[in-house]
Amino acid sequence: MAELQGRMRLFVALPLQAGAELRQWQTQLRQCGNCLRVTPEAQLHLTLKFLGETTPSEADRWRELVQQVNSPASWPESFSLQGLGVFPRPQRPQVIWVGLTPAEPLQELAACCERFAQQQGRPPEQRKFQPHITLARVRHAPSARLSALLEQLRTAHAGSWQPAELVLMQSLLSPGGATYRALQTVTLRPPPTAPAT
Repeated sequence: MAELQGRMRLFVALPLQAGAELRQWQTQLRQCGNCLRVTPEAQLHLTLKFLGETTPSEADRWRELVQQVNSPASWPESFSLQGLGVFPRPQRPQVIWVGLTPAEPLQELAACCERFAQQQGRPPEQRKFQPHITLARVRHAPSARLSALLEQLRTAHAGSWQPAELVLMQSLLSPGGATYRALQTVTLRPPPTAPAT
């Protein structure tokens, strides 16, 4: 395999294909004015592990590691896209996201990526993993319309999702926002079945 050139910002993610309900949420967010930037539909994903600046040799190791990932034994048939939330807090939103349930299988998958990262010499992640998909980033003080929408959809349901692929992704920064390029894509394998007794 030819070695990648230069340092890169990498992360491990599950790409999302938005359904009708989630696309409607994004349309409603766009109607809230220029106080936010809505994530392009093609870039929707769940980040399992952000690696940040990565050397070419590290990137090559991660291309191999992601191929070893299996779905946890608790992997469900689908996940529910549930509730519009914000980081860091409702009074000062910076990131708008949709949550996922059940959270535990995604936490197990993220923990697997975290173990790989620590084996590569990276320091332990201090923040607790909270499964979410970023729908928009707030540029400045939210409009009254946005505040009302956040409250309206706080516990609403936006369809279901069955992740099909796990991707090692490169983040390319530009004045217009980040764009993503897949470096390694693997089919998310189902959990091993227990032998018949």
